[in-house]
Amino acid sequence: RLRTIAIAYADTKTDSPTAPFPANDEAIPKLTLLGIVGIEDPIRPEVPDAVATCKRAGVSVLMVTGDNKATAVSIAKKAGIYGTIYSGPKKGEQGLAMEAKIFREFAKDPKKLDIILPRLQVLARANPIDKRTLVAALMERGEIIAVTGDGTNDAPALKAANVGFAMNTGTEVAKSASDVVILDDNFRSIVTAMKWGRNVHDNISKFIQFQTTVNVAAVTIAFVGAIFSGNSESPLKPVQLLWLNLIMDTMAALALATESPSSSVLDRMPRGRDAPLINRRMWTNIVGQSLYQIGLQLWVLNFGYKYFGVEREGKEHLTIVFNIFVLLQVVNEFNARILGGKINVFSGLHRAQMFLFIILVTVVVQVIGVTYAGAFMHTVPLNLEQWKKCMYFSIVPFFWGFVLRMIPVREAQSSVKDFVRRNEDGEPIEDESEGEEVDAAPKMTFQRAGYAVIAQLKVVGALAEAVSLKNGPSRAAESN
Repeated sequence: RLRTIAIAYADTKTDSPTAPFPANDEAIPKLTLLGIVGIEDPIRPEVPDAVATCKRAGVSVLMVTGDNKATAVSIAKKAGIYGTIYSGPKKGEQGLAMEAKIFREFAKDPKKLDIILPRLQVLARANPIDKRTLVAALMERGEIIAVTGDGTNDAPALKAANVGFAMNTGTEVAKSASDVVILDDNFRSIVTAMKWGRNVHDNISKFIQFQTTVNVAAVTIAFVGAIFSGNSESPLKPVQLLWLNLIMDTMAALALATESPSSSVLDRMPRGRDAPLINRRMWTNIVGQSLYQIGLQLWVLNFGYKYFGVEREGKEHLTIVFNIFVLLQVVNEFNARILGGKINVFSGLHRAQMFLFIILVTVVVQVIGVTYAGAFMHTVPLNLEQWKKCMYFSIVPFFWGFVLRMIPVREAQSSVKDFVRRNEDGEPIEDESEGEEVDAAPKMTFQRAGYAVIAQLKVVGALAEAVSLKNGPSRAAESN
């Protein structure tokens, strides 16, 4: 439908060419129609695809406009906003379009808002207060709200939303009230920002999944190995621990946190704000890989010397223990890239050039360190047969990761709300009170702090042992 403007004139007698218009329409004589102008503001061709992408990503798109209802519905249909509801408790039903004056009546009663909000897709004839009221109502029900706008009248809603997107050609008031300014004034840029946001979260999760596995395995092996060792020393030397710390911190961060996003991140529902940083699938991978690494290393420490044909707890034996542990981490980095139940660990490697580079550097440095830097790394060169046997054990995590990902895991139900206020059992509540929301931030903080403390304890312990060794052989002998 078109916006229309009628152009008409009338001959009137005035005492002055600057005389004002009549006070009311009734005083205007009969008008002669000159014509009717139809105005259309076509949507950009990429907008329907962007809206469809939002739907796949579980993001509901609402239109709030000052236009009349017929015009707003027409534009919303072209953009793909108005139609069948695609998510929430009213999925499959027809969406709702209403004028703001009706919305104001519903807004007076929270129970009535609970009825219309799951279906509301278009709000017409809205003023700035209506926009802000809608944003506040959705946020009260636990929704994460992003608002786009370019005018001064959009400022209250932009300011109240969780994220405000202002157009670059908008007013300075709108830009000041927003969090992000879209330079190209394109709705597709919001989808791009959403894709990068999910990618950043995924990359952080990959790094945590890898680092937690290394920490658990390294601490357990160093502690248990020292207990059962004949000389009460850890099988992993200080310099070797520092090299492992470098692998699991700096290099792992570069490898796992720099991967560019793919469109597949928008093919899943959003996470709740209180969703755990480490989900159940990640815990399955962490525990499973850690158990394999710990079990393998303990076997190599206590019985593997026979398989490799070396002296127990000799330099060659301890070099094999260290070498296998590093190679296990190299292989496990491929598993850490997979957060869900994907089977192929090599998918998307064409977007992970930094990951491949870090893997190559790690392997090269490990080979050089074991073969040529024995005095520094406390290792001795291994022959080709020993390297092959180390590789046999190290590639098992590829297949073990496949088995772990095949285990059915039911994730905790996401707390992304469906517009309706609900109690802890997920049932709609009748009164106006909200259930107390549990903040997951302390839980996440303690998890991160725990990982950091473990890593730092390893570094401090390694440095302390290195300092004691540097003070002289006599003091080292006394301590033994």
